[in-house]
Amino acid sequence: MKNVKKIISLLTVLCILLTVSVFAGCADNSTSSTDSTAPAVSSDTAAVSSEDAKITITVTVINGESKKDFTIKTSADNLADALLEEGLADGTTDTYGLFITTVDGYTADYDKNGEWWGIKDGEGNDLMTGASSTEIKDGDSFQLVLSK
Repeated sequence: MKNVKKIISLLTVLCILLTVSVFAGCADNSTSSTDSTAPAVSSDTAAVSSEDAKITITVTVINGESKKDFTIKTSADNLADALLEEGLADGTTDTYGLFITTVDGYTADYDKNGEWWGIKDGEGNDLMTGASSTEIKDGDSFQLVLSK
């Protein structure tokens, strides 16, 4: 009987210690001086206006024999947002992002004539990502090509 009381007392103490250590570990993370979810902002970047943050990309629209170059200044992070912001492209958005159906006023209709707008890099290589997943940076070039 005496041994049972000692074992119960020992288990109770161990449970309390375990509980305290778990809460202490959580408290250490929550009182950290650096919030990992918030981006660090230095005094240099805080002074940059949205105008200064704009980047320039080039988009070449190829529709049959027609080829037009567009220069887009944007603060967008991805190609889809830049194209929509500029009014150069339009389409439908689903869980995969923007599906481009119209570029420079021309709407491709796959069901009617088998046409679609393909996205390529500046050298004409097919992109392996959609417009919404394609990150852009200053100086990037892209092609929107009407394909059959």
